[in-house]
Amino acid sequence: MGLELETSAVAITLTLATPAAPRDPAVRRALVEIALGALLIGAAPVLVRFADSAPAASAFWRLTLATPFMLLPFLTRSSGPAPGARGGALAWSLAMLTGVFFAADLLLFHTALGLTSIASSTLIVNAAPVLLPLLVWLLEGRRPGLAAVAALLLAVIGVVILALGRLDRSNADVSGDLLAMAAGGAYAVYLWLVRRARTVLSTGAVMAAGNAVGAVCLAIVLVVEGASPWPGSWTGALAILGLAVLGQVLGQGLIARGLGKAPADAAGALLLLPPVATTALGWLAFGETLAALQAGGAILVLIAVFMVARGSR
Repeated sequence: MGLELETSAVAITLTLATPAAPRDPAVRRALVEIALGALLIGAAPVLVRFADSAPAASAFWRLTLATPFMLLPFLTRSSGPAPGARGGALAWSLAMLTGVFFAADLLLFHTALGLTSIASSTLIVNAAPVLLPLLVWLLEGRRPGLAAVAALLLAVIGVVILALGRLDRSNADVSGDLLAMAAGGAYAVYLWLVRRARTVLSTGAVMAAGNAVGAVCLAIVLVVEGASPWPGSWTGALAILGLAVLGQVLGQGLIARGLGKAPADAAGALLLLPPVATTALGWLAFGETLAALQAGGAILVLIAVFMVARGSR
């Protein structure tokens, strides 16, 4: 959910196959890094609210300011196809296509954040990894296991409860939740494309290409909309800088660094922190709370994502 959910979901989907490491100081440091990165990503939706700019503008700067940091490791070491690897051109095409869907995810998600509660929209988008086994089945013909089907059903029930669990909902609330669902769908396709491109390219190459293409796509949206790309205040400018540095660069970087040494189960649990952190920050910053029924839906979504995380080992 952008690399925001983005990172949490990409990390869950792509790297939880890492074998468990022995319990040593390096493992503890790795778990601290993952937790800190997840918390930083959890702050991103709150920063979007403070960005004081059009959704396309905050999403554009979020990717544009982070792109140089993504490109640095890619440019300083070989990140292309492995020697003798086939399908390099297709893999690069898929890597660039990830940027289109990631831009759509961010644009829809940033728009949803202005219409409905931070907690509701974030939790709905974070259900995206649960759709990945379904996409693998539809696009690759590999049938999901019973656990994946059960996780999908749980997530669907949880999202419906989140969307309908409050009786005093306005039309804007409903529209925001629908946009969040669309963002989750775009992000699920993004995850599948990343997964396919990663069979040939490195994670760094895929994410650098996707980040750069996504920024270009959002620039085009800004031009078409005729919206100002600039934040309306210094507070908004600082929020956008925080989105890029804290959410995109540090949040993703810490998680990527920690996942190499962290046990899969512990990493999967910690990567559920972003929506929890976002909910807490939404309450502190804007007084937003989940109704009791919605809290139950949130728990179902988190359980579903954790089931998928465990199943990707």
